[in-house]
Amino acid sequence: MAAAPQDLKQKLDSFVRKYHRNEMLRGCLILGASLPMAWLAVIGLEAFGRFGTSARTALFYLFVAVVAWVAVRYILLPIMRLIRLQAGLNHDDAARIIGRHFPEIEDRLLNTLQLQESSKGQDVASQELLEASIAQRSQELKPYRFTSAVDFGENRKYLKYVLPPLLLFAGLYLALPEAMEAPTDRLIHHRTEALDIPDFRLVQVGELVAIERTDFTLQIKTVGSVVPARIEVEAGEGRFRMERGPSGEWSYRFRAVRESMNLVVSAPGTPALDLRLTVLPRPELQDLQVKVQPPIHTGIPPFQQRNEGDLDVPEGSILQFQLGTRNTETLILKWGEEENELTADVNNRFSFSKTAKSDLSYLIQPRSSRVQQADSVRYRLRTIADRPPSIRVAEIPDSLSFNRIAFNGLVQDDYGFTSLRFVFQKKGGSKESLTLDHPSRREDGFIHFWDLSEAGVGLGDAVEYWFEIRDNDGVNGPKMTRSRTFVHQAPTEEELAQQLDSADAELSAALEENLEEARRLREQMQELRRELMEEDEMGWEEKAAMEELLKQQEALKEEVQKMQEENRKKNEQQAEFAPPNEELQKKQEELQRLMDEVMTDELQEMFDEMRELMEQLEEGDKEKIEEQLEKMDLDQEAMEQELDRALEQFKQLQWEQKMDEAISDLEKLAEKQEELAEKTAAGETDEEELKAKQDSLDQEFDKIQEALDDAEKLNEELENPNGMPKMEELQEEIEQDMNEAGEQLESGKEKKASQSQKGAAKKMEQMAQQMESAMESGEQESMEEDMEALRALLENIITLSFDEEDLMSAVGSTQKDDPRYVTHGQTQRKLKDDAEMVKDSLFALSKRVTQLQSIVNREISLVNLHMGQALGGFTDRKTAIITSNQQYVMTSFNNLALLLDEVLQQMQSESSCNKPGTGNCEKPGGSGSKPSPSAKQLKGMQQSLSKQLERMKEKMKGFNEGEGKEGKRGMSKELAQMAAQQAAIRQMTQELGKQLNEDGSGSGNGLEDIAKQMEDIEKDIVKGELDQLTLDRQQDILTRLLEAETAERIRGEKEERESRTARETPRDAPPSLEEYQKRKAQEIELLRTVPADLTPYYKLRVNDYFNTLELPNQD
Repeated sequence: MAAAPQDLKQKLDSFVRKYHRNEMLRGCLILGASLPMAWLAVIGLEAFGRFGTSARTALFYLFVAVVAWVAVRYILLPIMRLIRLQAGLNHDDAARIIGRHFPEIEDRLLNTLQLQESSKGQDVASQELLEASIAQRSQELKPYRFTSAVDFGENRKYLKYVLPPLLLFAGLYLALPEAMEAPTDRLIHHRTEALDIPDFRLVQVGELVAIERTDFTLQIKTVGSVVPARIEVEAGEGRFRMERGPSGEWSYRFRAVRESMNLVVSAPGTPALDLRLTVLPRPELQDLQVKVQPPIHTGIPPFQQRNEGDLDVPEGSILQFQLGTRNTETLILKWGEEENELTADVNNRFSFSKTAKSDLSYLIQPRSSRVQQADSVRYRLRTIADRPPSIRVAEIPDSLSFNRIAFNGLVQDDYGFTSLRFVFQKKGGSKESLTLDHPSRREDGFIHFWDLSEAGVGLGDAVEYWFEIRDNDGVNGPKMTRSRTFVHQAPTEEELAQQLDSADAELSAALEENLEEARRLREQMQELRRELMEEDEMGWEEKAAMEELLKQQEALKEEVQKMQEENRKKNEQQAEFAPPNEELQKKQEELQRLMDEVMTDELQEMFDEMRELMEQLEEGDKEKIEEQLEKMDLDQEAMEQELDRALEQFKQLQWEQKMDEAISDLEKLAEKQEELAEKTAAGETDEEELKAKQDSLDQEFDKIQEALDDAEKLNEELENPNGMPKMEELQEEIEQDMNEAGEQLESGKEKKASQSQKGAAKKMEQMAQQMESAMESGEQESMEEDMEALRALLENIITLSFDEEDLMSAVGSTQKDDPRYVTHGQTQRKLKDDAEMVKDSLFALSKRVTQLQSIVNREISLVNLHMGQALGGFTDRKTAIITSNQQYVMTSFNNLALLLDEVLQQMQSESSCNKPGTGNCEKPGGSGSKPSPSAKQLKGMQQSLSKQLERMKEKMKGFNEGEGKEGKRGMSKELAQMAAQQAAIRQMTQELGKQLNEDGSGSGNGLEDIAKQMEDIEKDIVKGELDQLTLDRQQDILTRLLEAETAERIRGEKEERESRTARETPRDAPPSLEEYQKRKAQEIELLRTVPADLTPYYKLRVNDYFNTLELPNQD
């Protein structure tokens, strides 16, 4: 029974607790509605009133008081009642509220509580009665849940008072943040005096952290409705004005900050902003040192760079890096695509090594624990690769040779070369190479000469060739570069023959054209000379004609030089593939010499002098020009004659070559026919093949017959045609045999065909022998005829020389008014006519005799020139002019005699060589050539001649005092003899000088100078002008010969010492001293005892004298 009332109280307690919680909830809603409204009211009053410090303080605390009262009244007190810190709702009040909530209960719950309360003072019986009544009533109230009398949902009606203030508050702050924040700030800082400016405040943007020695930008923004006019920042002792950016933010850049600092940002009308900038130590690279070790093959010494990380180094170089840092714990190295983290060796020092293999960029970034993204340094590495060598080669074919090629090359490389090779390959053959000296410099030129004949390149062969150059790359291995490939195609036998025939035709045409041009120029020159003689002075027309003449002469000179080169080229090309026999080759050389002498240096000098005269033409120079024209006419005539000679001898040589080739081809064809006959007789070869070969031989024979026809045509063009053997009958027989052989092969009669082939081969051999024999006999007969003509000319020249000398003596002793003057003039005329005949005969002979040099025709032309001038002197009886020109005539006659005698002896020697059994040619079995005399021998000869000249000088004094005609003639012969001796000594001196200069030492130059002095003495002797100056020259020559003798002796001793110490090989000893002295004494004695009266001419005897001085052969 007692439990029921107790349960009733617990239920009432639960109701009370829920009742107070409901009060708390209602209080929160009231506070939520009143707080924003109160704040809005306060800041509204401040916004409009802008109160002072006291009023704002009162408003602030009024707001706080209102909020506190609401919180205490509606929240804090219900909480205290809930936790029973304060008396709250009692059971009776709770019963009344429950009774009102549950109408069926009404006052029963309250009455039950009152009965329970009144039962405490009753007696036991009454108490038990009351307790029974209470239990009954409690049992009746038990089904009711008292807590349901409190409904939390009834508080929803208060939300309409809470939400509008909250939404209004939030909307104002979002829509008008600056308008709301300013009075809010003033109320919060109610004790701070508020300034009388538009509301704004300063706000710092970003972090206040910078890295040492980097720029830091301080950024400030303003919050408010007004933008300040300026904002300043104070750092240390400086004050700086900030700049406003496009976005409205204010900024200032501090350059290279070094340490942390306090910053104060201020603006008029707003509180200053105190800031602290923190500066972190910066990891940085302070020193960079790179040691570069280039590869050895580059030849570049090691070098280093300091604080310069961009590198240009040869490929394969070893790079050693040494880096000094500050505030750095680790170093990030990005080497191309590779990334490494390096630790310090010691005390902020780092090092690493790399090999330069390719171009890349590398990055170095110092780092520390506080600064992970420090500035990095990026550098460039350019690796200079060892490029392949380059080679450029220019091929320079020899204009005179098919087989000789010169190469001019240029090679380039970065560092050097290991080899240079010349490689060639014949078509169908294997490669061959020649190792050349490799260039020693990085850019070097080279020259290489190659003779294809040494490589076995013959007619019709094709060969490829090139150069290979290798560098000295020690990293990747030597690289090879090959030059462009050259191709040489040697001409076939037919092509070579065609080329030579074409060259012969062109040369023949060039000779004829140049000859015609020379004749035309000479006619113009003579015409111009006649016009000048008719005029008193030289007019502009004559001057223009002379200038045009000089231009034409220059053009002719160029054509002649071109012709000379073409002939030389033709000879060289023929000598390479089809060398002629020794006799023809010698004639080719003579013809080339003749062509080279067509345009003489004297003629060129005369034309140069004429140009100078024309450029410096003044009054009175007309006579000089006429005189120069006269001299030029003489040399022009000589050039014309030489061109005519060259043309005739060229045609003769062409004929001989044609005949020689025909004979050679005929002999080869005979061998082929004989071989074919043997194959035919053997019967092992197919008939069709034999027939084809026979037809081929028939065609070759036809070509030989055509060549013989061409040779006959060439022979007919000669002025003196050669005798050609009649071979028509033999040719017909050969053709008949060959045709029969072909027919018999077609009929299958191989045996008979073989007999016909053998008969044809035998007749071919016979024909070749007859042609060769006919040519040899014809050549020998022609040479004998030419020698006979030469002897006759020599005798005529000697006779004319003596006659001219007699006439000169007679004119010298004849007075001007003596009637004999006329007779002397007639005699001179006759001598001139005779000289003209000699000239014509000599020129005709020179066309056949190649040994006659061009000076021969020039000398005979000089004879006629001076004879003509001497004849001109007879008109006015100018004795001095007559005798002077007669002296020139004698000099030219003497020179002619010397020249013709040398040619005659040469022809005699060649003739004897051609006769079997003779030993006079320069071949094995002959006597050999004479050895050149020594300087000591020459000195002895010159001493002997010097004594003769001294005696002759004394004799000439007696001649001047008056002697007989025979005495004068004998003296003249003695002078001629001495001139010949001096000429011979001069020639031997020149020969010795040339031999000494063959080694390029120049030791023979002194002898050549002595020879020039001898030539001057020679001229004095010829002119008969022997005076003290001549003897002084002789003494000077003897002195210089003595010096040459000493030098020769020293040179011989030196060579002997070198031979003994260096080689110790035996050599032939020189002739013994006794024999040497004996022959010297013999020479001197002979020089002293030469007879005065020489018949025939002195030169023959002098030559005999020198022939006796030949030393015996040393076996």
